[in-house]
Amino acid sequence: MTSTTELLDRAAGHLHAAAQQVDNLGHLHDSPSLRAFAGQIRLNAAGLSCDPEPIESRWVDCSIPEQLKAALDSLDEIHPLEGPPDLPMWAWHVADLVRIAKDTDAR
Repeated sequence: MTSTTELLDRAAGHLHAAAQQVDNLGHLHDSPSLRAFAGQIRLNAAGLSCDPEPIESRWVDCSIPEQLKAALDSLDEIHPLEGPPDLPMWAWHVADLVRIAKDTDAR
């Protein structure tokens, strides 16, 4: 069984990977909005863990929404009574990031 700390670290790792992809797109398209979105993703990652886990190689080529969804899935694996008291808030924030990424991807 994976510990709560490991799941939080894994979620933060996925968030950092997604933020890096968004940041790369922001620099490629010279988009302040994308760079700001990358900052929002990193802010959420920092709230979850100060020691994010590097992502597995199978996740490297995933899309931004897939990375964010993987982070949310990691958070969903945490039993509410075993996680931090603000776990539902962080899960809500990450779910919102998934929605934003999908909306942006559809444009």
